[in-house]
Amino acid sequence: MLRDSPNGLARGAALLFALILSAAAESFPPRHRIYTTAAAGTPAGPASGRQADFDCAERIFLVLEMERARPGDHTLEVLWRDPRGKRRERTHYPFFVDDSAQARVWAWLQLRPGRKHQMDRWLFQDDTAGLREYAGRWLARVFLNGRLLQETEFTVTC
Repeated sequence: MLRDSPNGLARGAALLFALILSAAAESFPPRHRIYTTAAAGTPAGPASGRQADFDCAERIFLVLEMERARPGDHTLEVLWRDPRGKRRERTHYPFFVDDSAQARVWAWLQLRPGRKHQMDRWLFQDDTAGLREYAGRWLARVFLNGRLLQETEFTVTC
């Protein structure tokens, strides 16, 4: 009959506990939250809280918050599509996640009128001149490290 010494039993229990913790950590995949907001917040970044409706003169932020992320280098990419489905902007942002495994990064979109509308803005004192073509439902496709994470919609009104 084999008998474990008290030290051997403790080591075996510690090893089993470590294996369970390791398996549990791998079973919790990274979590992310993606939202749009116009609130500038602080110099450290835009404010938290989802906003889905924007005025055409507002700066539109798309925020990615991550927990349990893999530490190291990552790349955020956002493809901004206007109401007609045309890609209007592409944001490419490399960032680093430290050992805390948490990150908060953002991209932003500022709608601007074309050159032909600059005179209208000045003559008629109309800040929305040349921006009305952007009114409607927009789509932002959010990629992390080349993999599509989520598509999110927002509305622009002028």
